[in-house]
Amino acid sequence: ALQTRAMRFRFCGDLDAPDWLLAEISTLSKVTAVRMKLLLKQVIQYVLTGEINYQKISKLTQESLSGGYSDTKGAVSALHFVLSNSAKYDVDDTTLQLEIQQLGLPKDNADALVRAFRESKEVLRNRFAEQTFRVNALQSVDWRVDQVIASSGGSGGGQVHLKLTVDPSPHVTDSGKESGADAAQSKADEIAFTMPMDKFHIFHHELRQARAQMAKLE
Repeated sequence: ALQTRAMRFRFCGDLDAPDWLLAEISTLSKVTAVRMKLLLKQVIQYVLTGEINYQKISKLTQESLSGGYSDTKGAVSALHFVLSNSAKYDVDDTTLQLEIQQLGLPKDNADALVRAFRESKEVLRNRFAEQTFRVNALQSVDWRVDQVIASSGGSGGGQVHLKLTVDPSPHVTDSGKESGADAAQSKADEIAFTMPMDKFHIFHHELRQARAQMAKLE
């Protein structure tokens, strides 16, 4: 164990393997190679879509893992970490096979993991490339004019009071739920402001132009 802790791993970005991963590798070692293949298929879909069905996965692992839901989540997190990082750091098959066995994963399970990684590496890397420098998507953007009040001078067309409602898409964690911070941040934000009627018409026109340009890029 001391020798393992002194090592550096390519799939960890040439850093030491985290303690929690070492513990979960021990958990994964209890899963049969056949079940490992099925589990890997579910985890790869999780990496690509952010969605996961823990009930379905629990059925795959219930015979091997005595820790129940906790062990299942740990196994999924470990595979998610290994597959994601190996793709991000462009680790080759041979290196991944060597490193994951050095951490204690049995050869049959390591073979299954490396095979699944090799078959999905390109699509995983493409997925991560799409996500680079992107923020969470928006669920919706809504707006309305609350009221229009004539100006005291009788000119300028009055004042327009606008209220924008921006609803961000939540960030889903390994548990399939929003994290505490992201759950709070995902609440719809309301932004209210006032502008002269003539400026509102210009503002509205420019927004429609921007929307048309964005539609062309979709």
